[in-house]
Amino acid sequence: ETSGKTETWRRKEANQHFDAFLAIGGTDMSSSLFIKIGWAYLGKVPYYIRILDPDTIFNSKGKNLFMAVLVKIYNYLKKPVEPDGIEVGIIDNFEEEADLFWREIELFYKIIIPRNKAYLSWKYDLQPEMHYVKFRAARGKQVCGYIIARITKTESDHTEGLIVDIVVRPDDKDAVHALIFAALKYLKSENCSIVRCCINNKDIEKIIASCGFIKRKPQMRFLIKKNIDGLEELYRLDNWHITSGDSDIDR
Repeated sequence: ETSGKTETWRRKEANQHFDAFLAIGGTDMSSSLFIKIGWAYLGKVPYYIRILDPDTIFNSKGKNLFMAVLVKIYNYLKKPVEPDGIEVGIIDNFEEEADLFWREIELFYKIIIPRNKAYLSWKYDLQPEMHYVKFRAARGKQVCGYIIARITKTESDHTEGLIVDIVVRPDDKDAVHALIFAALKYLKSENCSIVRCCINNKDIEKIIASCGFIKRKPQMRFLIKKNIDGLEELYRLDNWHITSGDSDIDR
């Protein structure tokens, strides 16, 4: 009980220093504490998976063999496409061009944490003991998007992939397709049996679904505490662009 009161006090103190405060992820207990002190629960961030190796996931025994076959058929029908005219490659670090690209695309989002060079470098280049695989898409010499992925190991020692973030103009379907195609190709080459993706953006979600990702029960909660008047649009989850990279759940 004491620790709960201490946590509540800390949240109240922190809230006083920001116009808005976000909580992404969180447990049942922490979410309940947030709501008790005036936070608004907006819902859960959509969650998608794509099974790359049905035989590993379903073990190819008994009824599971039937499921493995179904997924293989589904994957064949929902194969990602590689658009012409876009080259995708892995980069070591984000360069100054990331700032230029961000300024081109930021107005295509209603509410988003800025994906400028400072943020992308801090989040994906400089995190200690974290290895992110960063893909850059370009038409000619012009950047048209980035996608960030991670490879993880499960308790059963399966290799899994996580699409952490997608930085792209949301209506640029070819760029999204090219990035998804490249990320899946890489993750499959690294023997990932499944790829997971949490994202809240209707335009990009449609493309992800067309690439064979299956929507599953979401688990990543999203709460907000607004400390200024106005800005009621903050309370609509549909207005937000959120990925697992906006939290520590990608870790």
